[in-house]
Amino acid sequence: MAIKTHRSGYIFKKGGLFKSTKKRWLILTDEELAYFDDVSSTSAPPIDRIYLRLIVCAENTGNVENIKGKNYYEFLVKTNLGRDYQIYAESENERNVWIESINKLTHAFKSPVKSFVKATDPNMFN
Repeated sequence: MAIKTHRSGYIFKKGGLFKSTKKRWLILTDEELAYFDDVSSTSAPPIDRIYLRLIVCAENTGNVENIKGKNYYEFLVKTNLGRDYQIYAESENERNVWIESINKLTHAFKSPVKSFVKATDPNMFN
């Protein structure tokens, strides 16, 4: 079964250890949020990946940062490992779509009871 890509695009990401901000190609799949140097490097392993099961949520910080003379809109990807990834989108709308897409997919890993209830619903085959 092929892994589905739900969203991809260029973003800026602030480093965890060194606080430099770099342009990255970000891909959201069924399993992970992965980032690469650019779109042409996606056949190689990613620079890093964040497995969806480790993501607590993506949230809008409301911050706008000037990067290379242009405003970018910040959101955080929070993990249960204690690390928050600072990511910047080119527009408010793009930021909101990334947040919604990430939260929708990570929600599936947090609701096993709902899945169980649906699987035991006596009307599920009607």
